[in-house]
Amino acid sequence: YQMKAETGDVNIEKIAFKTKDNKDVQVYFRLGSYETFAGRGMDANAWGTPVFNGIPDESLSGLREAVFDDVLTIPQGEVASFYLASKKEIMFDEGDQEFAIADDSGDFKIMTGAAMKKP
Repeated sequence: YQMKAETGDVNIEKIAFKTKDNKDVQVYFRLGSYETFAGRGMDANAWGTPVFNGIPDESLSGLREAVFDDVLTIPQGEVASFYLASKKEIMFDEGDQEFAIADDSGDFKIMTGAAMKKP
């Protein structure tokens, strides 16, 4: 999926998501739209080193939290892409159209992405 910083830089310390099991998860982050990455973002080599690689913490809400060692920054007006990978299922709501706005906080927008099963 993608995020766009609107009114200023967006700093991200962690992300939360739901999984079926508490297994290893890799989170990748890269500035730019994954649409322009090798294989439209479906080539794992296009993402570089994960910003999180391990078993995420469980939050009080039951979601899993991947806490990053370094703060991720999306500069104002820029887009960044995220790729979550796991051998177990990561749960999500299915969108109607890739790159549609899924949420708009005013400070940033989250756009829907693509999903595939990991080989």
